[in-house]
Amino acid sequence: MPRPSWTTFLAGAVVVGAGLIAYHNSLAGPFVLDDAWNIAANPSIRHLWPPWSALAPPPVPGVGGRPLYNFSFALNYAWGGTAVGSYHALNLAIHLLAGLTLFGIVRRTLERKRSMGFQPILKSEHGREAHATFLALAVALLWTVHPLLTESVTYISERSELLMGLFYLLTLYGFIRHADESESGNRKAESGNPKPGPGSKFSLFAFPATGSGPELVEGRFPIFSVAACFCGMASKQSMVTAPLAVLLYDRTFVAGSFRAAWRRRRAYYLALAGTWLLLVWLMIGTSAGQIGFNHGVSAPAYAATECRVVLKYLRLALWPHPLVFDYDLPVVHHLGDAWPAGAALAILLAASAYALLRPARPAGGSLGGRALLRPADRDFGGQAAGFAGAWFFLTLAPTSSFVPVGSQPMAENRMYLPLIAVVALAVLGLSALPRRFRGWVAAALAVVLACLTFQRNAVYASGLALWTDTVEKCPQSARARSNLGAALYRKGRKVEAIGQLKEAVRINPDDGLTRLMLGNVLAEDGHTDEAIIQYREALRIDPDLSPARYRLEALPRTK
Repeated sequence: MPRPSWTTFLAGAVVVGAGLIAYHNSLAGPFVLDDAWNIAANPSIRHLWPPWSALAPPPVPGVGGRPLYNFSFALNYAWGGTAVGSYHALNLAIHLLAGLTLFGIVRRTLERKRSMGFQPILKSEHGREAHATFLALAVALLWTVHPLLTESVTYISERSELLMGLFYLLTLYGFIRHADESESGNRKAESGNPKPGPGSKFSLFAFPATGSGPELVEGRFPIFSVAACFCGMASKQSMVTAPLAVLLYDRTFVAGSFRAAWRRRRAYYLALAGTWLLLVWLMIGTSAGQIGFNHGVSAPAYAATECRVVLKYLRLALWPHPLVFDYDLPVVHHLGDAWPAGAALAILLAASAYALLRPARPAGGSLGGRALLRPADRDFGGQAAGFAGAWFFLTLAPTSSFVPVGSQPMAENRMYLPLIAVVALAVLGLSALPRRFRGWVAAALAVVLACLTFQRNAVYASGLALWTDTVEKCPQSARARSNLGAALYRKGRKVEAIGQLKEAVRINPDDGLTRLMLGNVLAEDGHTDEAIIQYREALRIDPDLSPARYRLEALPRTK
């Protein structure tokens, strides 16, 4: 593996610079929705030292079971209290680090293949390395500035997705670096110069290196990979699939089979699997919130809903409009309504599995005077496409399979990692273009996506703008209208607030909190009789809603 050249560092600088340009107008957006209780009303982040308080968040939806996520908020609070600037800046920094990590993963994956079947498009004496750098830059750049990720980056509470995504990618990157150094050490041993590489300073596990047994698993990168996986489990539960993604990568690009991957690095994979124990321990005693089967949504109904949702995700990845902060989609209860979407996803899944698992064709011979590639090299394109498809479904599985997320079947932040697969396949498709056009097309796409991201971030400039945009795109969302009513009330626009809250109650009559809010605004605006009706309905829906009871008892004395 060649050392990084100045072009590699320049490519990394381009990714960072583009991300800063696309997101520089997102740093002043206010707290919205979950930010209120994750940050403003979260007592566990008020003190950074000793760290045990911040690493032991309350067992409630949001921060519960995510100690590293909660600790990151404590860092921001220690820096600037509840000033939003530092929270947005840290979100953006995490995202940019993830973009750089993705660049390293793609570059090293492509450089592993001596003959990829791609023609170099940059003038260099090392055409393969130059082409790998360009493709890696294109993937990382387009992913970093893609507007579908604005919710993950600009909405502060989605930092859990950012942290999980960064540690997910670092887990894979650590494995790739370990695999590179292992192969380099094997080549040195075969040449009679078994001098340890720079990564063999620390030892994680040791086995006797034999031709048929496990290889020597040592170095700082296995430790780094397992530590990153450990941190990801402490950030968000969606990290659960990371060990499987690493194993699939090993099978596809390094070992050649699951059996060989396990035989060579079983201790490493056992260590990765051990991080699942941390995830189980963190989830015990944590409130599940809207996740689970206790909210009236069955597994088949949720799976049918997600068939439609996943196709929407794919469409937004290719054509990111319209983007919606809160979709509030209804659950599909008639399974027959979702069969076309289910059939389409089944075809995509089968195609990914075929591309990933198809046997290599025999090597040998020549074609037009050009020597044929080795099987592993010639099938690289198909294997890469198959791995991309598997990555998409694997990283999306925790939220888009059959375990219901009852209050929010669809959310754009869930495409943070799956979007990588779509972008990577699109960039691989650039190789079909004439050589002189590839760079210009990639640059044009990056500019367009960055401009769309900049435009989308402007919507997050205020809660009123965000919820107005959401209601315009999802007029049947009771949750969006309720939040828009609250934003209008804070601006002193009571009449408009009452109209939005009444519409929210019409759409969802069983929302006690919205009725309480409507009663408060009506009472303050002098509509006492209507306020009494709303308070009584709120108590009928939720008898434990004590604020409604207090308000109801206080109204006769204020007449």
